[in-house]
Amino acid sequence: MSKSREIILRSLKEATNIPSSLKSAPGDIDKKIDSQLMSMRLKERVSIIKLFEKELISVSTEFYRAENYEKGAGIVRKILKEEGDVKICFSDGRLCDVISRILKIEAGEIEIVKTAEITSNRKEKLASISFSVAEASFGIAETGSLCFFYDNTGTTLSFFLSEVVIALVREKTIVHDQFELFDRISQENLKNMVFVSGPSRTADIEKILILGAHGPRRFVVLMMDED
Repeated sequence: MSKSREIILRSLKEATNIPSSLKSAPGDIDKKIDSQLMSMRLKERVSIIKLFEKELISVSTEFYRAENYEKGAGIVRKILKEEGDVKICFSDGRLCDVISRILKIEAGEIEIVKTAEITSNRKEKLASISFSVAEASFGIAETGSLCFFYDNTGTTLSFFLSEVVIALVREKTIVHDQFELFDRISQENLKNMVFVSGPSRTADIEKILILGAHGPRRFVVLMMDED
């Protein structure tokens, strides 16, 4: 067993460029390997996030990043002000709950509506609200897409019915591609999900690109570092 371990560590040492001075110190080698692996994982995450941002921009989606809830709420407030709106709808989810609470405390003039609280004529009422915030389940870097599962409100209308949609997504839920996504989700969630890639668009008329033809004209992704 000891001999096999030495062979494995020697191979790993060569693969990760561990200095020869550590050959006789297995504990130090283990630490060096862990450090190298951690560095590789961090570089991979940075690469995935950069790809995600690049692909989002390529499909006319705005991308913001916030390291905490307060800054996230500030970005939502800024976009709301740009649109000249005071009424905003929030879907279900912890990120939405926290951001909506901060906005309610900091900006009393904002009228906040929760999708879960709309019990009748939901489609008509949601359609009348031009600004909504929805919590995405996953982000797919390779295609610049957001994946939404049905939440406790039992509807996906708030994900694409409003004129302006801000999608909140956790940094740790950004995956490289759909293969990784399907590996991470349950069979139950596979039954019903919605993929959104940028604002709605059409170029059927004289090949002129029109945004907001069948859904949101402005689609914003706000990635939250804080869980």
